[in-house]
Formats: sequence, C-alpha cells, structure tokens
Amino acid sequence: MVDRAKDLDERWKPVGWAVQDKGPSGTLIDPLETLGFTQPEDREEPTRGDLAVPYSNDVAVAYGMTIDALIERRLVHLDEAPLNVAVATATTRPLGGGTTWDYKVAGAELLQAVSLAHWLWVTWAPLVTVEYDPVANVW
Repeated sequence: MVDRAKDLDERWKPVGWAVQDKGPSGTLIDPLETLGFTQPEDREEPTRGDLAVPYSNDVAVAYGMTIDALIERRLVHLDEAPLNVAVATATTRPLGGGTTWDYKVAGAELLQAVSLAHWLWVTWAPLVTVEYDPVANVW
C-alpha cells in the first residue's frame, strides 16, 4: 500500500495524505515516513503532499463534516458496491465529545478513509500554496 501511495503521490501531487494514528491505519505512518512522506512542522502551513495525522478531535470533526456533506448532497459517490456495503453495515462509536465510525466493524475503515479524505480536502486545500497543474499530471 505504501509503495502505491508513493506512486500516486508522484503522479498526482495530492493535497496530502491523511492517516489516523489510532486504529488499523496507524501501522502505515512509519513506512510512509520511511518513503519520504513528512508531517508538516506547522499544521497551519502544510505543503502539497504532506502527511496529515489527525488528532482525535479532527477524526470526530471529519465524521461530522462527512455526514453533513452527505445530507446536503455536497458529497456523493457513484454507487460503488464496497461503499454501499460499508454504509449498510456501519456503526459508530463515541470519540471525545464527538462521534466516529467504529473501525471494529467490517467496512468501517473504508468510511473512515472517505471521512479523513474529505476532512483533509476541506481543511488543507485552502492552505496548500503550491499550484497544481493537472495537464502535467495526465496519464
């Protein structure tokens, strides 16, 4: 997975990469850092492609932002079967003063990935100052 992330990072130059340090994805942080992914020194000044490791309150906010965006139809998906199954079987758990997906339920890691990707885009995209040239990153 980390090798694929490196390939995608080089090809597409995404806003960043969100990896939760608690739960199943936490094991990816060290291998990603070994491949050159770095966390920003200042979370308020990330650069394109930085590794975001959200705090627990960020994870709860990501869940809330995702639910709000889905309800308001600002976030939709293309009827993908794995995501449909994950949504159908999803449960939540308390996290601090908020809520998040219960990663102990099959498929929840997919919903967590969606939520963290959405959170990263909404919170970091306005902070990333390096321009993105989609023409230079065409297949």
